[in-house]
Amino acid sequence: MKKVLLVALIALAAAPVLLQAQTAPAETPADPAAALAQRVDQLSQKLAEQVQGLQKAIKEIQERLGDSYSRPTAFNSIERRLEDIEKRLDKLARDFDDLEDQVHRLERGR
Repeated sequence: MKKVLLVALIALAAAPVLLQAQTAPAETPADPAAALAQRVDQLSQKLAEQVQGLQKAIKEIQERLGDSYSRPTAFNSIERRLEDIEKRLDKLARDFDDLEDQVHRLERGR
């Protein structure tokens, strides 16, 4: 789960840089090599800032979730908790239907 969050955060952070690199022409010097070097410097600075932001966000997420070195269990896995809740709801629905059937049978017997 942490890897998925990390990939998503990196993708979100990289998207604006890539879009801005394609859409915003920068003021360039007459020398193409100097212009390219200037653009690379700008992009590397922006990327470094975004990486720092991502590292801070990841650190906050890790602090909230805590480190997990064990396999997922029913107690610490959201997916398993949701599956358990769905099973319980299905069982409740079946039990309710059974109770309704019993009530109908009792009403017919009167």
